[in-house]
Amino acid sequence: MAPSLGTCLPDETLNAILVRLHDGGAWDPPPKRGLASCGLVCRHWAQAIRPMLFQRITLRSARDVDELFVLLAAPPLFGRTLRRCIRALHIVEDCTALSRTSWTHRLFLRLRPPSEVYWTLQGAATLAGERALFLSLPRTLPMKTSCVRCVTIAGTRLSLQHLGTILCDLPLERLKLENITFQHQSPDFSPLQRALCRRTSELHFVSATECVTRTASLPLWLKFICLLFAKRARPRVNGLLQAQLIKFINLCTSLHKHGNTIPTLSVNAVWGDIADTMNGRMTPLGYRFVVEGVASATIWTDDWFHNPAHIRQRSFVCPPAAPAALVTLLDELLERMYNPFAELLTTFKKMPDDEIYPLSIIFDSTTPVRELLGGILEQQVFARRMETFLRRIVVELPLHIGYSLEEIMSAPTAVGESDARVVLTTAQRVEWVLRRSRDAGGQWLDRRDEYRQELRAAAQPVGSIEAATLGLVPLGS
Repeated sequence: MAPSLGTCLPDETLNAILVRLHDGGAWDPPPKRGLASCGLVCRHWAQAIRPMLFQRITLRSARDVDELFVLLAAPPLFGRTLRRCIRALHIVEDCTALSRTSWTHRLFLRLRPPSEVYWTLQGAATLAGERALFLSLPRTLPMKTSCVRCVTIAGTRLSLQHLGTILCDLPLERLKLENITFQHQSPDFSPLQRALCRRTSELHFVSATECVTRTASLPLWLKFICLLFAKRARPRVNGLLQAQLIKFINLCTSLHKHGNTIPTLSVNAVWGDIADTMNGRMTPLGYRFVVEGVASATIWTDDWFHNPAHIRQRSFVCPPAAPAALVTLLDELLERMYNPFAELLTTFKKMPDDEIYPLSIIFDSTTPVRELLGGILEQQVFARRMETFLRRIVVELPLHIGYSLEEIMSAPTAVGESDARVVLTTAQRVEWVLRRSRDAGGQWLDRRDEYRQELRAAAQPVGSIEAATLGLVPLGS
């Protein structure tokens, strides 16, 4: 290996190359073949690449553990041991092939856990796999597993008793469930509830992928996930809130024509600015329930005013559709969402702006944005009870650009005065709406006044523009 080829490139260029090849902090990172090849160029490159190459390692078998032990026993390279390079450890265990003592125990006896440990348990959907899942729990001291914050359980029949053991033994922050079924169709949650009461929960994210295979099982899964967050002081998700969530999620799923399957259901804590005086930690003031690619809803509470938990905001991800089908779809969404509460609409209209919780309708990059906004301005979209929904519906376009119906409908219909007054077309009004957007840094840019001036200038005769330039004739306001 050449000792000094690295001096041919500036350190900034070398670092840019390594960052480009580095896989980052992905949950399931790709192989690092690019970095490994670069490490053979010269000693200078190897010294820079070694910490990045071993920063995050994945172990899938006892053989991987043995190979890691061999590397750990090697003399330090470039004055730095391999143990100091490891920052994250991803353990993937096959529960169907576990021995009586899992190889994970040998790993933690020889290696001090790094700051981040990701643990994935995979098993067959059988009762034997469920027993193997329980046998795979670490039998080491609690301090050995104190940094296991993220656990993924995939492809197994879940026992609530065993799950309670995992949640109590590990200070989990993230729990991912994939293709999980319960041992019984109507499981008893009391063992899990008793287990969760034994310690303070740090859990703030739960996801269930390919678990809710029938919409009829959605109440069961919502109850299960809400129970996992029960140790959080607030907010409490009672039966009424769960019923409202179920109704909204079922509606959005049916409009997406997913049938009876909900692809991925996840719950994430929403943090506020109020510190918990009991433990000095920030506590969540809400939870965001998300059905990936379909809908989301945020349950929120306000401790300052002692308001009960409520659904503060709903979002519906509009599926790709032709403009005509889009109009029908959105009309059906509003009718089925708000019609049962028609008697409350007048109350909502009298509420202050900051107390009206909107419905965000999210469109992706394939949506014909200009046609959609044109349909709203011509009152073809959201035509029914438009006045009622002006402040309650937000149209969210790509790059997190959101316009309320009230803002869209405020687009001017004409510019200029008296003889120079020009009525704007629908396309020009749409352009005025879109002139308020975000830049690359996420900051709002408002060029609507500039566009209005352009329209005024275009409406003036050529001679009037020249005279106005000389200060003889004022331009219209």
